[in-house]
Amino acid sequence: MNQSITTDLTDTTCSLCHCKHQTFLHDVLYKRNEPDVLIERYELRKICPSCVLFEHLEFYCPECFDLHDGTGEFICCCDCESKTHLKCLSDEEDVTEFKCSTCNHPKRLIFDLKELKDVKPRVDNVPWKLVDVQAARLLLTSARIADKLMSKARDESLSYAAMRANEAVSYREKATGAMSLFEKVKERNDRPFLLDRSRET
Repeated sequence: MNQSITTDLTDTTCSLCHCKHQTFLHDVLYKRNEPDVLIERYELRKICPSCVLFEHLEFYCPECFDLHDGTGEFICCCDCESKTHLKCLSDEEDVTEFKCSTCNHPKRLIFDLKELKDVKPRVDNVPWKLVDVQAARLLLTSARIADKLMSKARDESLSYAAMRANEAVSYREKATGAMSLFEKVKERNDRPFLLDRSRET
């Protein structure tokens, strides 16, 4: 991969592998360890396409790069969490101890743009880069995964907010009932008794 490494996080740096000067970064929400705090429940990170693919191998088929939708037959890799469609494998391929194409050739998931050497560079002397078919496939799959993760985080946040709202309504009803009971007790205690001589003036 023709990328330089840095520990400084910027808008063009992947927050996982720290590769900088990334042309494409996906916004992905990661869960924090504070489930009781709604605002801090998720942490937004900028992830490069390769890291999205490596971090979520179970989401897609490593052969056709289609996201799994719960249908079709597939085989699980013995070394990772990926699932490969049976229709994507050749009849001659051994499936007894199956290893997916990503485990056999992990560089397949490296998103790298090809430089156009025969084209005049831009004004800032940065060479033009080409998104070939493989790079486009990786970019599209990683974007779909990122969208799925964001949608899941949104749904969980809405569900959590609704739960907290219902709890607030329940607590308010209990508080209202307690105040009503208190007023009734207070009103009863304020009534004069026949044998209560302390009220006589």
